[in-house]
This record gives sequence, structure tokens and C-alpha cells, in this order.
Amino acid sequence: MSRSHSRSRRDTGIELARLLACLIIVACHVYPSYMYNSTVDSSRLYLGCCFADGVAVFWMITGCFLFRSTYSKVLRNGATRVLLPLVLVSLAGLVLNCLPIPSFVPDDPSRVVWGVLHWQNVIFGLDHLWYLYVYLLVILFFPLLKWIVQWMDQKAERGLYFMAITLLLFILNDFTGNTLFHFSHYRLAGAIPAAVQMIWGHLLYRNRRFFRGWISALLSAVLFFGLNFVRLFVARSTILAEPSTNQILYWYSSIGMLCAACVVVFCMSIFPSTKKRRRAEKSGLETAILAGASYSFMIYLFHFPIERILMSYGLMYQVQNLFFSTHSSILMELAYTILMALILLVLSTALGWVVKQIIRLGRSLFSHKEAIEG
Repeated sequence: MSRSHSRSRRDTGIELARLLACLIIVACHVYPSYMYNSTVDSSRLYLGCCFADGVAVFWMITGCFLFRSTYSKVLRNGATRVLLPLVLVSLAGLVLNCLPIPSFVPDDPSRVVWGVLHWQNVIFGLDHLWYLYVYLLVILFFPLLKWIVQWMDQKAERGLYFMAITLLLFILNDFTGNTLFHFSHYRLAGAIPAAVQMIWGHLLYRNRRFFRGWISALLSAVLFFGLNFVRLFVARSTILAEPSTNQILYWYSSIGMLCAACVVVFCMSIFPSTKKRRRAEKSGLETAILAGASYSFMIYLFHFPIERILMSYGLMYQVQNLFFSTHSSILMELAYTILMALILLVLSTALGWVVKQIIRLGRSLFSHKEAIEG
């Protein structure tokens, strides 16, 4: 299939959600700390709430299409598109930490081995790789998850029951301060909420015919910002009571799951998927969305190391001083967050483009060599 034809068949709404998820994740890593002048700053905390659930959006996007595949294909794609990049980025991180860059120090080899054996990243400065570890763990349970999905697809009410029950369990977990299920970013404690959110994504996409037009888009946007106002008050009260208790800001919270669903519904409503639309030529805006979304994985992999380098040389702090030298307001904080997120997006996309060109050159040379030998 040609690249243009393949791109024309991609779901623009889901690709828009992928781009927004990328922006949310990058913004989550650069927004100014909600602890300001030794107290909780509500405006900054609200930004933290709105930029908390990019990973949950990614889980739901994965669920939109994952269960159409076979186990062998899922394992093959997992090995080539997730495990291989995980290994290469980890090795690059080890090398990067040996370079004479401020605040960078070599990793302890024994600790790195310990991390791999415990299936979690411990390489300094590559904290975001937990997502790939969890993803690989989830796909090992693909046959069970697909069986659950197929069983629910037989009757519409089963999907509704699943969403209601899992949401209730997530709410109960939040009320207990995450002591009920102990969700986290590691191993089964991360794989279980990730699997639940993948199934939510499948159910939302399967019922996407209900999410069309500006009314659906407006309602999902209002619900997103409204839920985050609720989250703001919950987070503020819990953080003031116990500064280390901020799990409500994570992707595996009940509000986080609902907010991620709002983002997916919003994007599907703007670009509803139909056979006619998938076969039609894309507009300029849609083509740009599809092109940008094709770099989302590269952006996720590269933005964190790039951010570390900028922080090591004090560039991020210099920009903060420009924005907050006199006063801090939510508009200034939002402007700073968007600016830094865009800088990281541009730099990560540029590096991703270079990597893609190297990969294409390597494939071309390999194909040429095979043709000569043949």
C-alpha cells in the first residue's frame, strides 16, 4: 500500500487524539511546580490536573485498534516497534550519562541489571520508559484481554457494565489513597489499569457513531475542564494534608481515566470516522495532523532526554525567570508551559526526522545489497 493511500485510511480523529496526548505528556513534564513560595499554588495545580493524563489517552488509543489483531502480529509488532526501541534508547541513555554534561553521571551497571530483572527502568534520566515496560507486559496477556473484549462485544450492555464497574473500583481506590489496589507505573500494578483503559478505548471506538458533531465535542470539552476543577480541590486538600499524597494527579486515577475518555471523545467528535471519510482525500489540516501524529512515538522517546539537557545547562530556569520575574499568574504559567512544550516538540520531532531518515537509508542500502546479491 502506498504511503499516501495508507495515510488516507487512517482515522484523523484518533490521530488528533494521539497528537494531543503527546502535547499533554510533554506539558506534564515542563509545567511549573505547583509548590510555589512554600505553599500549593492553585493555578499551577490546575495546569497539573489538565496535563496529567496523556498516558491514559495513549492506552485508550491503543485499545481502539489492538483487539482487531492476532496474538502473533501483536507479539511481532511489540518486539520490533517497542522492545527494540526500548533497548536502543536505553543504550543511548547509558552513553549519554557518561558524557561531560552538567548533572549527568554514569549509571551503576549492577543497578541497571537489577532494574531489567525487575522489569523496570532504572537508567538515570529515562524515567518515561516505564510506559514501554508496562506495554510489553500488557501484550503478554493479549489473548485473555481479547477474549474479554469479544465477550463484551456480543451484548452492548456488557461493555456498559464493564465501564461502570471498573470506574467504581477506580473511585474506591482513589478514596483509599491508592491503598486498595496500589496502582503504579511498574509491572502488574501498571499493567492492570493500562489494560482496563485499553478496553475503555475499544468500547469508545466501537461506539464512536454516538460521538459526532459540535455538541458532542463541546460536552466532552466542558466535562474535561469541569472534572479537572473537581480534581483540583481533591488534590489540593490531599496534598495540604500530606504533601506526598498526589496520586489523584496520575493517569490511573478515576478522574484521570474519565478525562482521557473526554479527550478521545472530543477528537472523534471533531473528525467522525466513516467509510466515505476514510476513502476520501484528506484536507490540508487532516494531512498535517496525520503527518504530525506519525512522530508521536519519537517525540515520546526523545523529549525527556532533551528536557534533561536543557535543564542541565539552565535554559529552562532562564525562561522561567523571564516569565515569573515579577509575578505569577495562570496565564503566564500556561504561556510558559505551552512555549516549553512546543520547544521540546519541535526538537524531538527534528531528532525523530533524522532518525527516520537514517532508518530509511539503512533499509535502502540493505535492499540494494540484496538486489545485487540476488
